[in-house]
Amino acid sequence: MSSLSVRDYDHVLDVVTSVLGSFETATPWRVVGRELLHSLFRAEVFLFADVDYDILDGRWVETMSAVSSTGVEPGASLPDELLSDHPFSWHYGHGAGSTAVLRVSDLASPLVFRGTAGYRMISELFGTGHALAVPLRDKPFRALGVLRGAADFGDRDVALGQRIQPLLTAFDGHARQLERWRAGLASEPAGSGRVGSGGAGSGGAGLGGAGLGGAGLGRASSGRAADHAGQPREAEQVAATLEITPREITVLVALADGLTAAGIARRLNISVRTVGNHLTSLYRKLDAPDRLTAVLRAHHLGLLPPRGLPRPSPSQVPRPRAPEADPRRTPLSPDRPAAAGTALTARERQVAGLAAAGLANRRIAGELALSVRTVENHLRLVYRKLGVGRERLGEALHGDHQTT
Repeated sequence: MSSLSVRDYDHVLDVVTSVLGSFETATPWRVVGRELLHSLFRAEVFLFADVDYDILDGRWVETMSAVSSTGVEPGASLPDELLSDHPFSWHYGHGAGSTAVLRVSDLASPLVFRGTAGYRMISELFGTGHALAVPLRDKPFRALGVLRGAADFGDRDVALGQRIQPLLTAFDGHARQLERWRAGLASEPAGSGRVGSGGAGSGGAGLGGAGLGGAGLGRASSGRAADHAGQPREAEQVAATLEITPREITVLVALADGLTAAGIARRLNISVRTVGNHLTSLYRKLDAPDRLTAVLRAHHLGLLPPRGLPRPSPSQVPRPRAPEADPRRTPLSPDRPAAAGTALTARERQVAGLAAAGLANRRIAGELALSVRTVENHLRLVYRKLGVGRERLGEALHGDHQTT
């Protein structure tokens, strides 16, 4: 097998790293695909597809030709011939969930391949015959491929595909998380009463006030933000002011979904240690002592769309890093002093926050390295102090619970 150049890998690493630093989700695979075509594989066509072989349905995520348009639009359905009568469909669709980097020639002889409907369709669409597939997921199947017309892909190309596969898989998870984040923000109604909207009760301070050094977000908190509060561009401005990176946003989204560090690592295809580093950075930038407070403040600041818990009013929104922070105020509702007899301990806040996020007692125990009985004891104290049951715990932690 031909040796793989370190420069080859470093080149695609540089490209992926630069894209990870951008909030743009519309064309990330076009940027990466261009490099795969021209710099790494010297190929003629780049393809990226999603396929559910169980129902024989698939779509093109991206297509690109090195010399002209492919004529195939992203989102278009895959032809039936490629789903049922192609060496890749035989192997990836009807095998045991393989994600091996393979050439067509690894699966079928040229004579057999040319006799398939898949070959005829590929030739008609792209004018090529040789193909190399780099799977990113087995079920549903998701893979990118590069095509050539004359010379087949060699051992060096297979080695390169194997080397960059984990990197591209992680990049794909990042891009899909960002796309989901943007879609969630874009679906919010205008004027949703976030910090920076300049609405009643906000004092007009926006995010340019105390604690953020007036880093430009105060200007964004005028009428325009009131009309588009919570939408992606506004959230990107908030993230830029707080120096929260796109990668940290993807971790924050997973955190809001209630995933543990191990779960976030699996979703983003990164190590648990890397997740821990991102969480440490997020807690610092959001001035949050724990994951629940980080998620709540992200909601307050417009970095996350509403998810389950009630919307806080602008007057209840914390301002990160405020020097005059009152030590009597719980991080779970930073602008409201704890009422007598209801102050929660740090551990009770942690347990209550995870319970409000929907985690079962056993999972809370695993997350905090406690016994299930200890978790139950903490929750009993929390319910008594706040005067609510589990079903209304989120409201109480937000400071919106009304006692009668």
